[in-house]
Amino acid sequence: TTPNHPKEERAIPPPPRAADILVPVTNSGDKTLLIAVATAPHHFAERDAVRETWLNYLGTTDFLTSHEKAETDVRFFVGVLPENRESDETNFVDMEAQLKDENIRYNDIVRLDGFVEDYSNLTRKTLAMVSHAH
Repeated sequence: TTPNHPKEERAIPPPPRAADILVPVTNSGDKTLLIAVATAPHHFAERDAVRETWLNYLGTTDFLTSHEKAETDVRFFVGVLPENRESDETNFVDMEAQLKDENIRYNDIVRLDGFVEDYSNLTRKTLAMVSHAH
């Protein structure tokens, strides 16, 4: 402010409602809301826990209206598995087959390409998830 121009008072607008800021998700069947869950390939039990707990809760309670349920999509995102790599705990060839079987059963896994699944590529994974939504 200057001495000749006092500071102008402005009302702070209320925060937007979720319904006002949702963007249609074209790659998820034209849903309004995509709940994107970044997951590691070997986290089978964790994905099942999500499906059995809060994902089941969303679908079976009145938390969401039937219209909101129809407009909401939940997807688990997994990147490219490293080729020819085995660890003490996991055979990656078997893991690829398990991921395919899991997706046939639940139809909720999105495979992202362009980067190898690794914690150091989490930024790339996040950007790919956002790209998937548009």
